[in-house]
Amino acid sequence: MATTHAPWDGPDAVVLYRAGRDGSICSDGFHSKDLHDRLSAKNGQLVTIEYDTFSYFGRVLAYKVHAVDGIVLANGYHVLREDFAGTAGAAREGPGSAGESDGW
Repeated sequence: MATTHAPWDGPDAVVLYRAGRDGSICSDGFHSKDLHDRLSAKNGQLVTIEYDTFSYFGRVLAYKVHAVDGIVLANGYHVLREDFAGTAGAAREGPGSAGESDGW
């Protein structure tokens, strides 16, 4: 079942935020009831998020959320379930815009 709405919209929406490069804020959004229910029970507590990173000569080219609070979402580029496929974004405050490389 494919989602057609923004990752932060809907009853099962989960958005994870982290600091990126040069003051940017990065996000990963999901539509997963299992992930939503697990994190809702945490009531705002911090959770561990693990990433798989993909590099070329020491430069990170891409990343994928591997696990959130012990729930494995993907192994490398292989997403384990369709509802674990995330949407990534980056934003920056002030002049200029956040670019693809600001995520790392």
